Amino acid sequence: MAEGGSLGAGDLTGALPQAASIPTMTATHHHRKDTNMALLLLEALGAGLIFVGIIWWTMFSGRVNGELPEQDPDSKDKHS
Repeated sequence: MAEGGSLGAGDLTGALPQAASIPTMTATHHHRKDTNMALLLLEALGAGLIFVGIIWWTMFSGRVNGELPEQDPDSKDKHS
């Protein structure tokens, strides 16, 4: 060991010099985050309405009162 209890590499302990202060970013406005969430919910609502509209269109479009027209029992016998 070197004189004075030093490890021989000077008085360095492995620590690097650090900046006196760290540059930081300015604070953002929090209302923008709320606007993004509202826009996301509005988009989800629109997609849900389109989905329900497609289901309604494929199931009930062109039917009187939403029901299929009744067929005569005799017409089934003619096709079989």
